[in-house]
Amino acid sequence: MIRCNLSVLLAERNLRISIVSKETGISRTTLTSLASNANMGIQLETINSLCNYLRTEPDKLLQYLPYEIKFVLEDEFFEFPVSATSDPSLVIFHTMLTMLVTGRRGPVEYDLIAVVKKVMMGDSPSFLVEISFDDPSGENELATEKNNTLLKQFMQDIPVPFQEDLSRRLLETVKTRLGKEFGIVDSERIDVDFSWPFARYYEHQY
Repeated sequence: MIRCNLSVLLAERNLRISIVSKETGISRTTLTSLASNANMGIQLETINSLCNYLRTEPDKLLQYLPYEIKFVLEDEFFEFPVSATSDPSLVIFHTMLTMLVTGRRGPVEYDLIAVVKKVMMGDSPSFLVEISFDDPSGENELATEKNNTLLKQFMQDIPVPFQEDLSRRLLETVKTRLGKEFGIVDSERIDVDFSWPFARYYEHQY
């Protein structure tokens, strides 16, 4: 994984994107995408201009983590409610979530639990998504405890900015699946409150 530290460098220098755009000639759209890590198609010329302007080195602007990380939700995301509720506007579901980490030694899978609470607000649903560690109350408690321990150790070694990136990526994965399940064409407009054990990233979109 590679991330751009532009937002950190700008904050340290008390600089605004509008000023940097005006003084470097780099478009505000490009700078905003880089600051939010939404655009990884950065050109060498852009890197060169930013390093010159910010008086920094490329390894300060770009940060590398020797892993590729993907989140995979089970197909049975919404088929089995955890429990019925007395509130007809609230439905609770759960599913397994796999965090697939591929490094130099090959892929490793970690299991998590996803609980989704769907609340109807008029004609539009909103969602509370809580990701937690796998529950060690099943058939193989030792394997589950090992899974959770190794995942905690792995995440402790990841810098906080990468944890935030992973939170956003996980949220995007969840929202895409929610949109597909409930027929919401524009998944970016799904209203979601989201949390998971290693970092928190809340988003409201209407």
